[in-house]
Amino acid sequence: MKWRLGLAGAVALALGCTESLPVEPAADLAAARGGMTAAGAQTVVTMQQNLFVGFDIDAFIGGLLGGDPGTALMTAYGELLRTDFPARASRIADEIARTRPQVVAVQELSEITLTVPGTPISYYMDFADVLLDELAARGLDYDLYVVENMNLPDVVPGPVVAGLVDRDGLLVRGDLVVSDDGADIYTLCLGTGATCIGGGLPFAILRGYVWVDVEVAGMPVRVVSTHLESGTSAPVRYVRASQAAELMVALAEVETPVIVMGDMNEEQGGAPNPSIGGPLPDLPSTHDIFMLGGFTDLWAAMRPGAAGLTCCNAPDLSNGLPGYYERIDYVLLRGFTWPSGTPQGKIAVMASTPAGNFPNTAGLPIWPSDHAGLAASLLFPPAWGTK
Repeated sequence: MKWRLGLAGAVALALGCTESLPVEPAADLAAARGGMTAAGAQTVVTMQQNLFVGFDIDAFIGGLLGGDPGTALMTAYGELLRTDFPARASRIADEIARTRPQVVAVQELSEITLTVPGTPISYYMDFADVLLDELAARGLDYDLYVVENMNLPDVVPGPVVAGLVDRDGLLVRGDLVVSDDGADIYTLCLGTGATCIGGGLPFAILRGYVWVDVEVAGMPVRVVSTHLESGTSAPVRYVRASQAAELMVALAEVETPVIVMGDMNEEQGGAPNPSIGGPLPDLPSTHDIFMLGGFTDLWAAMRPGAAGLTCCNAPDLSNGLPGYYERIDYVLLRGFTWPSGTPQGKIAVMASTPAGNFPNTAGLPIWPSDHAGLAASLLFPPAWGTK
């Protein structure tokens, strides 16, 4: 999902998706070896997936601020029906069932209410309940840990009810032992609030992160899911960098290996979109901040010659070919060691070929999300430790 907000609160509709065919293969982790013999090896499998709220929230907010809430509501309602989260959740649950990750990081785990009295518009969906039900229907046992970033109970004046709860989550396989967990909200934000910058919105756009300490492959690991601020203006980029730095500070004292997954909304080169240039001259890129925190970008380490594009399909998911044009979703590692000194295993982009397109319940073609997912299989020797 793209929140494109300028300093004055203007909303820009600028997804700019193209229907180019990416070269990354579909996720297939069954044969992941990474140069290491599989005999006695231990495997850690993770997934990263922005679920997508299901409608163009930039255009929706723009319609509200521009004085045309009726059109904004009708458009959002139509997109919610077309993007059909129950159908998308089923597809994502199929991938989880096939891959069997120990931990899945998700963003935009939304709860949406949209009701207009006197019209056919009546919509309620809790993405968490839908996804957990789909997993349970496949015999999969996952526990959900969440951070509630923001809760907007009614963003439209009058009798219309238009509520949105935005959450990030971690799905942890039920057979794993979670020794601790927690969540926090980043200090700096956009919108209206004591620690927010950027006017024009009557609410704060809050972002946060959720973490668990879980034992995988015989070792304790901290796993984090987060969603950093999105946009291209200088204020937005400062907010995003601040959030990344705050997360790195929070994780600095963690002594166990750490896996951070999320929609970071910034490419490795520093800008959310190559057309706006590089990072601000007096500000390190978000990716640089992660690297300064001692993290390894798993995609860059394992597949340096592949683009790994993950964003974005059209807001109504109607594009026939994958629309990804930037790599802004990451799996980041710190504190893991391999005999070769480099990560061993495999990482793949999911739903990155035309085969990822499927019919919704009305028979219209859609994608599992506006973002492609990432699936990573890390291979370790029988006895592995930390730095």
